[in-house]
Amino acid sequence: MTQKKSLTLSKKILFAFVVVVLFFMLLDRCLKVFEKIAEKARENKENKAISAMLSPQQIAEYRAATDLVVVPYLAFRMKPNFHSHTININSFGFRGAEVSKEKPEGTFRIIIVGGSGAMGYGSSSDETAFPRVLEKLLNTESRNKKFEVINAGLASAISAQELVLIVTELIDLKPDMVVIFDGFNDIVGSVINDRRPNYPWRFEMIEKALKVSPTKLFLNKRLKNFRLTKLIMNRLEEKRKAESINKLSSNPAGVDAYLSNIRKMVRILRGLGIEPVVILQPNLYFKKDPSEDEKYILASEPPALQPIVKPMFINARERLAEMAKSDKFAFLDFMALYDPYPDTIFFDAVHVGDRGQAIIASAIFEAIKGFPFAKENLYGSKE
Repeated sequence: MTQKKSLTLSKKILFAFVVVVLFFMLLDRCLKVFEKIAEKARENKENKAISAMLSPQQIAEYRAATDLVVVPYLAFRMKPNFHSHTININSFGFRGAEVSKEKPEGTFRIIIVGGSGAMGYGSSSDETAFPRVLEKLLNTESRNKKFEVINAGLASAISAQELVLIVTELIDLKPDMVVIFDGFNDIVGSVINDRRPNYPWRFEMIEKALKVSPTKLFLNKRLKNFRLTKLIMNRLEEKRKAESINKLSSNPAGVDAYLSNIRKMVRILRGLGIEPVVILQPNLYFKKDPSEDEKYILASEPPALQPIVKPMFINARERLAEMAKSDKFAFLDFMALYDPYPDTIFFDAVHVGDRGQAIIASAIFEAIKGFPFAKENLYGSKE
């Protein structure tokens, strides 16, 4: 009798175990379906504007190209020697074709620095990114020197990294001009990313990777192997991010650091006989009449963000204009560059497609033609 009871109990335990296993298997399948639906919805929402300008292949290739590697001094850079149909990274880690360290004789070399906007994120190919378009315009116009425009834009970069890049690498390429095309990452990043002045966008990720214990890393990885715990962890992370967004506030130190870096770059370049050009890059917050798609993009932004960052941009613009007069360098305010264009130019708050890239290139080209040194370098005349 006791043996029969024992067998019955064993069967019940086994049956309960099988039911629990089947329950979790079914739950895992249901969560997989939910995960796919949620991921598709998220992608559709994120890619609503960008998909009108870039194909899925172009988006995927850009993401692969900006799979950043950690390096000394600069913090990170794009992986050198990446090649695809729409974006190529040369051995220097710059977008575009290979360039020689020695400047070819009779060449006027221009280097563009900045973040992903300078790199031309949104362009359908290397050829349509604004640095390359600018090079073509200058060479079509020039009757004297050959113009070479090197695209040294670095995805996620802030001005502190551009300063490091100029000092450690770019001056060795002996440019005649450096165009500093930035502002957005410094100002917006100091509000939503890392409030410490001069800390790059992804530096906190590097810090966390260094501090995390092997045990915690192991557990975190194992927990994310199961969809239920992964879902819970992701929800907690989303909640944390939402709470931090609700606590956004202005960060004057971010603007101060940005302007300080600009001044250092300008003075270093000037001291080496290199012509600096500073451009406050365009962004959607300042477009006078956004299209319907652009209104959707603005509505998708955190409501607290625009009222905080717009006065910071205005403050930076006013102080840059004053600095340009006192330090005697060319300053181009492009924040409202796209006001004359009521159609869709942006696919997010700061990035533009091929048409926007061409407009930037044309605006820089027209500005360069008016610079004092342009007559000699473009037309061979000193008058």
